[in-house]
Amino acid sequence: MSKFNRGKLRDQLLFVGLNDLLYYGFKSKDASAIPGVSSADLIALGQTAAANIADNSTKILVFSPHSPKPPRYRKTLGNAAGQQQSFSSFCGHQARGTALAAGFTPVPRSGRKVSLRATPGPKGTMISAVAEMENGALYVWPMDSADFGEVGSELGLKSAASITTDAEKKKLIVAPGAGMKPGRAQKQLANGTISSFYSFGANVAASGWSQVSEENLGIDTYTGGGNP
Repeated sequence: MSKFNRGKLRDQLLFVGLNDLLYYGFKSKDASAIPGVSSADLIALGQTAAANIADNSTKILVFSPHSPKPPRYRKTLGNAAGQQQSFSSFCGHQARGTALAAGFTPVPRSGRKVSLRATPGPKGTMISAVAEMENGALYVWPMDSADFGEVGSELGLKSAASITTDAEKKKLIVAPGAGMKPGRAQKQLANGTISSFYSFGANVAASGWSQVSEENLGIDTYTGGGNP
């Protein structure tokens, strides 16, 4: 850990837009306390508290998913020797122009998109299964293609091949880091027990499934205040 981060609590919960529907949440130390960094810099990066997101009841707020991830931008601070020389953080998709104007530059190879596998690879059996959550997010995880073919419809799952519109692609998330997982159910098959996520609203009990865990929207329900 950098000496400039030692003893600094990451107690600021901030969000940046991944697109016009999906907002990426992350914990940060108070960056405006760093010499050479101001609240105006964070605003230029598009960082904000959940309560400041317009119409946040219609947005999807997710906390640190594996993907998608926003790009990182860096600013050289020009501080005196012994002080922090640069600062980097996440930048919202709508704020790249203001970030550049504030002296930030993109960090190469940062950011990450969701990729989907509609058919197994040459030596594999896994495809991307998609469960729709109550808030509209589309949760993606790998599932055996034979299992998907056998039980996917019972669980209300979508195939990767069916995700074709921009509106759907904007809602894709993979492995969120803090909660936000679909409900999980299990069923006894002839060759053993199978367990899987399922889509919100799917009547899994009608097909002999029993619920293991309920859906968790995690950070999506957060509407507290914060800075900037």
